[in-house]
Amino acid sequence: MQKCIFRPCFYFTSLFLVFLMLLSAPSSHAYQTILEAGEPLDTKEYHLGFAPQFYTGDFSGTNGVFYLRKGLSTGRDVSIQLGTGGVDFFTTLSTRWIPIPDLANQPALGLRFDVTLSRDESLSSGVFRIAPFASKQFSTSSGVIEPYAYLPLGMRVVEGSYNSTSQLVFGSKVKVEELLPAYFYAEMGLNMKNSLSYFSIGLFSTFTD
Repeated sequence: MQKCIFRPCFYFTSLFLVFLMLLSAPSSHAYQTILEAGEPLDTKEYHLGFAPQFYTGDFSGTNGVFYLRKGLSTGRDVSIQLGTGGVDFFTTLSTRWIPIPDLANQPALGLRFDVTLSRDESLSSGVFRIAPFASKQFSTSSGVIEPYAYLPLGMRVVEGSYNSTSQLVFGSKVKVEELLPAYFYAEMGLNMKNSLSYFSIGLFSTFTD
């Protein structure tokens, strides 16, 4: 794996994005993609990535989303997303708890918690979600694929009004041995209630502290 050039890069960027969240008023339809398979990150790992997001719903468009992810402890990690494009601005802070790891015939099972704040033109809002998920790794002759599924359920706040939101998200992580430490994601989200449908492809790379 590659070394992270700036040792404090994750913490500096975390503080910077939190600062941006405080500057912006909390518009959000849960724009964020997830792009997280069940394999937890090591405590010394940083994952950096970028993914275009093509979304449809009450309106449609394209966003560009940047990712920064860090392992916290066994079975736990944290992630920050920053996106812009069809939506003026959105940012997401999330953490995952994976109490049941991927072992033999047993899939990884866990929970993901996230908060999204965003602004689109003059409309501002926020979303809090909890998402149970399952994921399973499969080895191939050229690498590893890891399909996963999430069920994000949450509450959306739009200028003082509250409503529930839900999506069905499924995708796969793909690692090709010759391309490591780079790896890929493909993901689709389906609107169930007060959310968006989208498709996203992500490119990530792994660094170590």
